[in-house]
Amino acid sequence: MKKYKSSASRLANLFHKSRDKWKERSAQKQRRVRELEIQVRDLSASRDHWKDKVREAEAARQRAERELAIKEGRRPEGKGKLAVVEREPNRNEDEPEVKEGELLRCGEEASGREEEVDQWEAPHGHRYPLVLIKLAIQLIHTALVGLRGCERSLGLMGPLLGLPAPTFDSGRQWLFRLGLYLLERPPEKRSDWLVILDMTVELGEAKCLVMVGIPQARLARLGAAQSSGEGPPHLALTHRSVEVLGIEVMTHANGERIAAHLETLAERIGAPRQLIADHGSDLKKGIELFQQHHPETIYTYDVTHRMALLFKHHLGKDERYQGFAKHCATTAAKLQQTAQNFLKPPSARSKSRWLNLGQSIDWAQRMLAYRARGDFTEISPAYRLDAATFLQLVSELDEPTYLRLSAQVTWQDYPHQEAFRQALIKGIGPVAFQRYQTELYHAADLGRRLFEQRFGWLNAYRSEIAEYAQLVDLAHLVEKQLKSQGLTPDAPLTFEKLSRHQILTTPRTRQFKQEILDYLTAETQSLPKDSDQPFLATSDVIESLFGKYKLHTAKSPLKEIGKWILVIPLATVEITSQLVKTAMESIRTIDVERWAAKVFGRSALAKRRAALGQSAGHPAESDHPPDEQTGRAELTNYDTKVA
Repeated sequence: MKKYKSSASRLANLFHKSRDKWKERSAQKQRRVRELEIQVRDLSASRDHWKDKVREAEAARQRAERELAIKEGRRPEGKGKLAVVEREPNRNEDEPEVKEGELLRCGEEASGREEEVDQWEAPHGHRYPLVLIKLAIQLIHTALVGLRGCERSLGLMGPLLGLPAPTFDSGRQWLFRLGLYLLERPPEKRSDWLVILDMTVELGEAKCLVMVGIPQARLARLGAAQSSGEGPPHLALTHRSVEVLGIEVMTHANGERIAAHLETLAERIGAPRQLIADHGSDLKKGIELFQQHHPETIYTYDVTHRMALLFKHHLGKDERYQGFAKHCATTAAKLQQTAQNFLKPPSARSKSRWLNLGQSIDWAQRMLAYRARGDFTEISPAYRLDAATFLQLVSELDEPTYLRLSAQVTWQDYPHQEAFRQALIKGIGPVAFQRYQTELYHAADLGRRLFEQRFGWLNAYRSEIAEYAQLVDLAHLVEKQLKSQGLTPDAPLTFEKLSRHQILTTPRTRQFKQEILDYLTAETQSLPKDSDQPFLATSDVIESLFGKYKLHTAKSPLKEIGKWILVIPLATVEITSQLVKTAMESIRTIDVERWAAKVFGRSALAKRRAALGQSAGHPAESDHPPDEQTGRAELTNYDTKVA
C-alpha cells in the first residue's frame, strides 16, 4: 500500500469497482459461450431433423413408384410403406369399381415397422424417451387413469425402469398432439365410404359433428373374417373398425351448415356411398340437402333410434306404462338406503330413456320370476309370528289348529325356517304341521312380506309387462339382425322368417311388428338391387365413441366441448411406437393451441378466470402458449383441482 499515494478508503473503492467490472466481463463471455453452445445444439438438431425429412421424402417417392408399378401391372421393387391388397381372383364384375381402394393404409400401425423404432430414444425435439410417452398415453386413454394418477403411476414406475417422471400436463399435451395428428391425417379417397355421423353437445352453445367411416369393401372383409364360416357374416363394428373422417365444431348447427361440412368431406374422401344417422332435424335436413347434389348417396335411418321412436310412439302416452315407470322411480328412491337396495329397479335416464326401455322390462320380468319361485331368503331368512301372521291365517287354518298355534307357539322372530319348523311341530303337532305347512310358511315368511311391501305393485302390471316384453323382443330381434348381418335388400324377408316364432298376443304387438317391416322396406328401397355387399344400419359405434370421450370429460369443472374431443380419434387406432413417434415429431404443442384457438376460441374456464379472478396465491393466466418441447402449460387453481 506504500507505493500508492491515494488514501486507503479511496483505493478500496477503486479496487471494488475494478473487480466488479472484470466479473461482469467474465459473465458476458460465459453467456456468449452458452449462446454458441445452444446454437450448435439447435443446428445439429435441425440438421438431424432435415435428414429425417429427406428420408421421409425418399420413402414417399418409393411408395409412389410402387403404387405406379402396381397400377401399370409391373412388379414393384423395393420396400414400400403401404400394404398392398391383392384383387380377389373371383371378383364379381358387377361390383362397383373402387379406383382408390387398391391400397389400404396400414402406415404407422403396421406391426412389421414396430421393430424399426428405438423406443428408448426420445423423438426429435423431446427429452423423454418414446416408451415413456407411449406409456403415458396408454395409461390415460386406454386404462382411463386420471392425469394426476398417471403422473403418480409413472413416478412410482420410473425408478424401477430407469425412466424420468413427467408432469401430468405433459401427458395431457402428448394425448392432444397424437389426437390432432390422427385428425389431420388425410383419409384414403375412395368411392365406397360408408359414413356414420352424429352430434354431441355439452354445456355451452358449441355442438360437435363427428363423422366416422369404413369402406364397404373393408366391411365385407371384416364380416367374412369375424364369421364362423356357417351362416351369414358377422358385421358388428368395433372402435378400430372405423376411421375418424372429420370433427366439426359449430355454435349454430343447421341443415345448411351440415350440408356444407358434408360437401367438404366429399372433396376429401369422395362422395360417400351411404350416410347413417338418426332423424334429428338438423342432421336430416343437412343430409337431404347433400343428397340433392349427390343422389347416388344412400341415407339410412339408424335402427336403434328408429326402435326408440317406435317405443315412444306406442308408450309415450300410455297411462299404464307411465304408471309402471312412476312406480319404478319411486321404488328405486325408497330402496337406496335400505337392505333391499340390491333389488331396486334400474335408474331412469334423463336422456335416451327410450333407448334403454328393455332394462326396466327385463328387471320387472326377473322380479316376477323371483316372486314365483317363493324363495326370499336373500331378502330375509327369518320367519315372524305376530298379529299380521295370525290375521292372514285366520281364514286358512281350522279352529282347533288356530287356537293351539296362538296358545303354544311363541310370538317372536325365528332366525331361519328350521327354527320356525321345530317350534310349529312342537306347538301344533306333526299332523297339523304337515297339513298346513305351506300356509304357515307363506304367512310367516318375513322375506316374502318385505318383498310384497316393496314390490307387490308389480303384480298389478303383470299383463302389461308381458306385452312390453314382446315389444322389446321384436326390437332386439331386428337390431341384432341389422347389426350383425347389415342392411341388405332381403332384410324384410329375413326379419319375417326370424320373427315367426314370436307369439304376439295383443293388437299393439302385431302393429309394432308391421311398423318394423315398414321401416325395413323403406330403408331397403334405396339400396342397389344387384349389390351383394352389405350396408350399415346402425350408428352404435359412434355413440360408443362419444361415451368414451365423456369418460375423460366427466370431471371437468365446466363441461364444455374443448380439446378433449381429440381423444375420439385415439380410440380408432392401435397406439404403436411408430405412430406415437411420427405424431410427436409432426405436431407441436403450439399447433394444438392454435387449432383449439381457431376451433373453440377462448374457453369458458378462461372467461371465468378473467371475470372472477384467480384464487389467492395463484398468478394470473398467461397468454403465452405452453413450451413446445416439454408440453408444460401454465397451471392455475382450477387446473390442479380437476386434472
